[in-house]
Amino acid sequence: MTHHAAEASTLAAFVRLVGRVIADRGADPADLMRRSGIDPERLRQPGERVSRTAMTRLWALAVSETGDPAIGLATAAYFNPAASRALGLGWLASSSLREALTRLRRYHGVMTSGLQMALKESEDAVELRLVPSGDASDLSAEAVDAFLAITVRMCRMVTHEVFVPEAVFLTRDDPAAGQAYCDALGMVPRFVSEYDAIRVSKRDADTPLPGADPELATELDRLAERYLTDLDTNRMSATVRSILEDLLPTGNPTLDNVARIMKRSPKSIQRRLAAEGLSYRDLQEQTRKALALRYIRDPDVALSRMAQMLGFSDQSNFNRAFRRWVGSSPGEFRKKGAF
Repeated sequence: MTHHAAEASTLAAFVRLVGRVIADRGADPADLMRRSGIDPERLRQPGERVSRTAMTRLWALAVSETGDPAIGLATAAYFNPAASRALGLGWLASSSLREALTRLRRYHGVMTSGLQMALKESEDAVELRLVPSGDASDLSAEAVDAFLAITVRMCRMVTHEVFVPEAVFLTRDDPAAGQAYCDALGMVPRFVSEYDAIRVSKRDADTPLPGADPELATELDRLAERYLTDLDTNRMSATVRSILEDLLPTGNPTLDNVARIMKRSPKSIQRRLAAEGLSYRDLQEQTRKALALRYIRDPDVALSRMAQMLGFSDQSNFNRAFRRWVGSSPGEFRKKGAF
């Protein structure tokens, strides 16, 4: 039942959560899962994922058996950030809702793949839109309800207060379950919209969060990226990052050298990275930062060696970059144990 990234899929932890909601409404989740083509016994296996096709069948059966057209909303009440691995924990360490939403846009594939997301800004709001990729005919309205309800719950977790979005947009028809939407989202969405989205005021988006931990968030991003890399071996950024880790100590981490190793043209690499929302310079910076935070935690790695290991021409350039990344010098960071 484990699936390759080419097939849209959902983390097994979320499927178990859906099972709890089904059970609460008096139906047999194991029976509905088997009828959907899901083996409930496998859902606790590490790394297990379920195809979106099977999940869509499960949602349809859940609605039919329970008579609840808005059953997806109920998943939010049971959601634990740890269920979405590094993505959820990284969200909790975010510095602002804007950063958290950006993290969700980048790493949502940890929880559910087969979607593209976009952050759209207006004069006074930030909007996270869901954009199904490929053939989205099997993306259920219940799955979208669940995703947005969980996003609102996560916003409430990190703000430590009652968070209400400015607006929620759903492409689905109105299921006549207004109270359920008010309970889960704080409002009734605008149904039959052109897209599915949640809109957050810029004031809420940019308010500093009390649980912010930039260093931890960076490490969790690295774990999320590694998980997605394992899930999808075709991600250009993952391949380039792996090569960069080898090239940085040589002092020659150039795009031309990466292209030579990959046997591709520099322009083709740049195009593929652009499709992932990255530039080569961005990726080089991210890789250096991630490695620096890894090395700084290892007492066996001398500070005097780190500049060379990261491909900097001299120690002062490394020190300036490190201060830009975390707000202190490497020596200060290690001395105060900011990790």
